[in-house]
Amino acid sequence: MIMASTPEVTDIGEFLRQKRSGQMLYPYEAERQLVGKVRIGDRTGAGDILESLLDAIKVQSRGDISVLKARLVELLSVLSRAAVEGGVDVDVMLGKNAGYIGDVMKSAKPRETWALVSRALYDFVESVYACQDAAKITQIAPAVDFMEAHYDQPLTLADVAKAAHLSVSRLSHLFREQTGMTIIDYLTHVRIGQARRLLLTTEKSCSKICFEVGYNNQSYFTRTFKDTVGMTPRQFRERNRRQEGSGMKELATA
Repeated sequence: MIMASTPEVTDIGEFLRQKRSGQMLYPYEAERQLVGKVRIGDRTGAGDILESLLDAIKVQSRGDISVLKARLVELLSVLSRAAVEGGVDVDVMLGKNAGYIGDVMKSAKPRETWALVSRALYDFVESVYACQDAAKITQIAPAVDFMEAHYDQPLTLADVAKAAHLSVSRLSHLFREQTGMTIIDYLTHVRIGQARRLLLTTEKSCSKICFEVGYNNQSYFTRTFKDTVGMTPRQFRERNRRQEGSGMKELATA
């Protein structure tokens, strides 16, 4: 069990001096930082810190493979607990950790053992990242459902955020992070998609379709449609009808 009262090495000069002398103390502060990186799924930061920890463990083991393995098994346990604290299912992490510990205990070469721990770290961090990513998608799902169900109504950002039980700023941040689009962009995507469907499958006028998909200004609807599709609603309908008619003629003469 790691005790918090053990001396820490936080100064890089002291770290290198101890490394050269073979008397390097274990950098518990670095381990604490690594745990924090695993909890939040920080891939890059975790990898950088792991290197310094492995350097310390290599020196302290002094070529004794059994000591090396014991240290690394302890480190794996600490990291797997951090992953659970980051949101990963405890049973999943128990299985992953048991597998890596088994591989470490069976490995015969230090280099192979270090590689196993590095692989385990990235696996644990990736699990946290995926778990948190899934949680964020779950958070924005009510907003997506709400827009798809109410696109024909005059919606505001506050309306959408309320449906997701989030603040406007928080939802806006999560939405862009997870979809690469703003909330308004997504709502426009839904509305224009519905407009395209109505233009192709009904005889409704462009002005009627405009209001049915949630716009209250036909000029704005036409401009938005053209910006999105590359042509006006009328041009879109006419072009698709010409193509359809051409296709029917080809079939008739075949």
